[in-house]
Amino acid sequence: MKIFLLGLIGLIIGTFVILFGGGGAAIYLAILTGLFGLNAATASSTSLVTALPSLIIGAIIAPRLAQILAKTKITRYMKPTIGFLLVLLGVKSLL
Repeated sequence: MKIFLLGLIGLIIGTFVILFGGGGAAIYLAILTGLFGLNAATASSTSLVTALPSLIIGAIIAPRLAQILAKTKITRYMKPTIGFLLVLLGVKSLL
């Protein structure tokens, strides 16, 4: 029963991540530690192992996407904007 419940929760979290674009690891860790009673180290490693296939596929696809984006004019504005936001967040975290 626990395996079925874990698979169902994984499906729900996966759907949530696809719809909203992130945040699945935090939810997954909270469920593994709170609902299933795993310690934090085991829950973190389980989360990493389940995310590994997506990370590998993303690493393969990202250079191809960068080649496509490099041909568009939007990248001229993306890099400075992302850099500015990262600096702003860094300064905010120091305060």
